[in-house]
Amino acid sequence: MIVLPTGTVTFLFTDVEGSTHRWERFPDAMKAAMVRHDELLRQIVEHHGGQVFEIVGDSVCSVFTQPSDALAAALTAQRALLAEAWGEAGPLRVRMALHTDQAERDEDGYVSLPLNRVSRLVAAGHGGQILLSEATAEQLKSMALPDVALRDLGARRLKDLLHAFHIYQIVTPGLLHTFPPLRTLDVRPSNLPLPGTSLLGREREQSDLCALLRRPEVRLVTMTGTSGIGKTRLGLQVAHLLLDEFENGIIFVPLAPVRDPELVAPAIAQALDLQESSGQSLIERLQEHLRERQVLLLLDNFEHLLGAAPLLTTLLAVAPHVKLLVTSREVLHLYGEREFVVPPLPLPALSPLLEPEALSEYAAIRLFVERAQAVRADFALTPENARAVLDICARLDGLPLAIELAAARSKIFAPEAILARLTHRFSLLTGGSKDLPARLQTLRQAIDWSHELLEAQEKRLFARLGVFVGGCTLEAATTVCTLAADPAQDTLEGMISLVNKSLVRQEDGREGEPRFTLLETLREYAQERLEERGESRLIQNQHLRFFLRLTEEAEPQLHGPDQLRWLDELDAEHANLRAALAHAREHEAEAGLRLAGALAWFWYVRGYFTEGRSWLQQLLARVPEPTTVRVKALYGAAALARWQDEYDEAHTLCEESLTLARTLGDKVGMTWALYELGVQAAHQGEYERAHRLHEESLALKRQLGDQVGIAWSLHSLGRMAYLQGQLTQARTLLDESLGLRRARGDKNGIAWLLRTLGEVAYSQEDYPAATAWYQESLALFREVGSKVGSAFALDGLGTICQGLGDTEEAACFFLESLMLWRDLGNTPSEVTCLLHLAEIAVSYREVEMAARLLGAAETLLETMTAPPPPALLTQYGQGMRLIARHLDESAFQHSRETGKRVTLEQIAWDLRQIVEKQ
Repeated sequence: MIVLPTGTVTFLFTDVEGSTHRWERFPDAMKAAMVRHDELLRQIVEHHGGQVFEIVGDSVCSVFTQPSDALAAALTAQRALLAEAWGEAGPLRVRMALHTDQAERDEDGYVSLPLNRVSRLVAAGHGGQILLSEATAEQLKSMALPDVALRDLGARRLKDLLHAFHIYQIVTPGLLHTFPPLRTLDVRPSNLPLPGTSLLGREREQSDLCALLRRPEVRLVTMTGTSGIGKTRLGLQVAHLLLDEFENGIIFVPLAPVRDPELVAPAIAQALDLQESSGQSLIERLQEHLRERQVLLLLDNFEHLLGAAPLLTTLLAVAPHVKLLVTSREVLHLYGEREFVVPPLPLPALSPLLEPEALSEYAAIRLFVERAQAVRADFALTPENARAVLDICARLDGLPLAIELAAARSKIFAPEAILARLTHRFSLLTGGSKDLPARLQTLRQAIDWSHELLEAQEKRLFARLGVFVGGCTLEAATTVCTLAADPAQDTLEGMISLVNKSLVRQEDGREGEPRFTLLETLREYAQERLEERGESRLIQNQHLRFFLRLTEEAEPQLHGPDQLRWLDELDAEHANLRAALAHAREHEAEAGLRLAGALAWFWYVRGYFTEGRSWLQQLLARVPEPTTVRVKALYGAAALARWQDEYDEAHTLCEESLTLARTLGDKVGMTWALYELGVQAAHQGEYERAHRLHEESLALKRQLGDQVGIAWSLHSLGRMAYLQGQLTQARTLLDESLGLRRARGDKNGIAWLLRTLGEVAYSQEDYPAATAWYQESLALFREVGSKVGSAFALDGLGTICQGLGDTEEAACFFLESLMLWRDLGNTPSEVTCLLHLAEIAVSYREVEMAARLLGAAETLLETMTAPPPPALLTQYGQGMRLIARHLDESAFQHSRETGKRVTLEQIAWDLRQIVEKQ
């Protein structure tokens, strides 16, 4: 009998990637292959002092007393698996994971917690990859490991594990070391938030929803139910359960902060990390991105945005592998929609014979006890209070939010006292809300009762918090929710009290600061109370002033060393900024125009082009007065229009801005209107006019001492000189711009300028200098989070490496760039990368691979709405002729057609394997 070790051990789990598909295609070959696979792994594990304690399907579970032995076994096994001749079933790609933990045994084997951790770790990997937990890595770091390096992949969130898991990868000669992103919850496109609490009950609902979403014909499921029933929490749990079943992930789209149906598309795009691209509407961008992806979108809180329902039909029509899970208080009335009614938590029949242990089997009771213990650690369900707890949950119709609110009062009241007060409150309210559904009346009464128990200062604070959309910081709450006439109060103390009473939720915000949010149901209730107090307009005005001040403070910082922090700050407050703009549009239009003008650069950098233009257009229409605020808003709107290739509109807006600035003597406005007109002219090839406009703008900026503006003008003049072949002049202008930007710490500006310097150096055949410029720009682009900048820099590095014959490095650069261009929706750049990669494949004599790449490029060209650039068609034709010389017609056409059908991810993976074998 095998005696399994306990105490500190290291587990090694393995799993065959893609085995289900192989079993379907080659059942006989896979049967023989798996016998050999199991035999091989068992021999290697035992040779290195380990024990195989379980084989489940295609997974082998083994344990070692020393982490170094487990690692040695994993390395040996990967090499043996690569060397094995697998025949028709092969090659087998096996992912492996090592985790060191405290192991305990029971009569069935090991206790499950450590096994769950290593199972989730191996599921995050890819075939050929060896992953380590931090516990294993820390022990291995102190040991001599010749030719073995640990690559830090960072702290990642794994399915069903509440805390982040730090993961490392083994890198060693002879084994693959480049893989796609880990299959973890925090790698986009999976942005599911980790729930802060466990989900009690709902096992039946989870199973039914998963089964419904797995059905091929089901594309749209709407979870309906009253407020507080737990739709969001259940939806998130189901999404976590299904994460492994959607190849391109599951995306959570929180819609509670969105007030306008027109902003649903931007909200989905933001969740997908998509930016608008020139020449495409945002909806077209979404359609293109989702067309070939297998993804589930979880759209949360849709009931107030029913006007956007046709958008969902549009997306489903063009994206056959996309499914939608929607939470809403009412159905969307769309074709193919399946309604799933979320019921309240089940309760036992009222009976005096039920013991506490039996009651604890019911989720409603467990929820009350768990939330009561959160505010009173010694709370317990006893024979004395069990009936009162049951009556409370029954009185509250099993509604989770109502139960949480009642349980939060356990810090002061015993269950019997809570029940008595609830009963009294409900009898007073009976008949007061006859027009509401019964369960909604119950929730309303529970919230009313909880609200009535607040102190006067707490009531005031709670009502005023309803003005915030998407949460707020403590500073925002203190500033917005305090009036001069108020008695002295400690906002932090008030917030903590509201958190303890389950009326406000506290989350971890940026830089460790707390962020406070209200569930949408409670926020709506708070808004009603604010209206009743007669303070709604007053607090909304304070909200507007706070975010106007924040934005105007951030605006100059967006060109300095802290630009990323400020961009992230504005992104975090985007829902509040939208609410402030909406209020200003109706009541404080001039302040709204100031806010929109100050946000223009943020919208530009983060890619909110359509939304930014919409706000600016609406507010410009409401504030026709000739002011410097209008000048600024006009040239901001022009820049956003120009990025979307709307040159006529951009020109009209900018000419009005310049004329008005000259009339008002607004030199700052003149400089930027002239600059924007110069950029427009350069984009359209009117270099002489562009040069004249930029020179006039630069002269004014020098008069004003505007260092940011001077740097941008010099950069634009330098790039025009480069494009016209005036390389010496270009270097002089660009060097001066670079000096100014380095002095200011403008990382985004420095990165773009370095990219231009790389282009200049490359055109002069100074490849070492070009490489250095591009590498520095790439590092900065990554730091500030610029996808488009990173893609440009990677293209430049790939071109240099390819020209110098370093095809392996070139392929790595072009592959990474390809994925970025795909995310950005820049089809011409995707095609260019594929054609470069096809040339590299030919250099490896992998001509069939090259033909597949050409087929993928051809598919992309066919999807372009505008005519492809002539240079791109020329490059494509050259690639066709090059590959056709190495393949006969039949093989060439077959490989091209294959390339048209496979995904870019699969092509990238196949090419990585080819490169690493060279």
